Amino acid sequence: MTVFPSVACLVAGTHKVFCKFNLLRHPKGTKCFALRRRLAFITSFLAILALSSSQVYFAGPTIEVSEPEIDCGKIQQNIPKTVTYTIRNTGDEPLSILECSTTTCTCTMEPSKHPILKGRTGTIKVTYDAKALGNFVKEIKVSTNALNVPVYILVLKGTVKPSAKAKTKNPDPPGRH
Repeated sequence: MTVFPSVACLVAGTHKVFCKFNLLRHPKGTKCFALRRRLAFITSFLAILALSSSQVYFAGPTIEVSEPEIDCGKIQQNIPKTVTYTIRNTGDEPLSILECSTTTCTCTMEPSKHPILKGRTGTIKVTYDAKALGNFVKEIKVSTNALNVPVYILVLKGTVKPSAKAKTKNPDPPGRH
């Protein structure tokens, strides 16, 4: 059985094991030490190549949101609240917002209509209708062509309080005069 020295050493890890059990046949006139030295060089070269290519770089659009969670605080019932999320393209190709959706609220969303160019910012305006009283936390799913995060989740939260009109609408119950 003939095995090539470089393949055998890379797979098994040591050259000596193959030599000891006669699984490796050296080309005529070469010494075991010379082959080990060449294999050490090849292995070092491959290790350096692997480490240098392991750096994370996205060649394409990437998304960065300055404030992914917005707290609206206390808002009045039946008075819609509009917030704006700012999105930056930190990649080197245009970033497109493909879709904005939510399953948790009756929000209306207005994403940037045009692709966001390299280094530029775009916006997504979200309007919450504020019909239901109490605390709310709503998630907006933004689908993009970004390589780092293709689906980004934005969060909108706050508390809906009764409107001033609802409080003073009927201050005295009928029949108490």
